[in-house]
Amino acid sequence: MHAPITHFHMFFGLGSGAAGFQDARPEIPGLQARMVFLGGMDADPAGAEGFHNPAS
Repeated sequence: MHAPITHFHMFFGLGSGAAGFQDARPEIPGLQARMVFLGGMDADPAGAEGFHNPAS
């Protein structure tokens, strides 16, 4: 069985947290999940501008 796990990030300017979540492949016997990036926000416009969507 496959299940989505959604994630959203506050202060995502560096992008490493979102990328790490996106790379995760959580799995338990009988259930495998996939990470779905919903988006994020940052107080610093320059940080938000430099962010790359880890899902793309």
